[in-house]
Amino acid sequence: MTDPCEIIGGADTYIDTIHLAVISVTGQPVADREFPTTESGYRSAVEFLSRHGVPRVVGVEGTSSYVWTVT
Repeated sequence: MTDPCEIIGGADTYIDTIHLAVISVTGQPVADREFPTTESGYRSAVEFLSRHGVPRVVGVEGTSSYVWTVT
């Protein structure tokens, strides 16, 4: 059985912004939001993701220039 608090995140990175989407483990949309690519923006993105549940996995598109992890 799946933990109901688990979520899946997806990030699309750009030079000035990162767009973060959250879905349930069953594929239902939960939330999405855009953040600036600044230290506080990345911190806010991680907090946004964590507020919606426990990330099972986070996929990141555009990782050739920008990489961040959720711990």
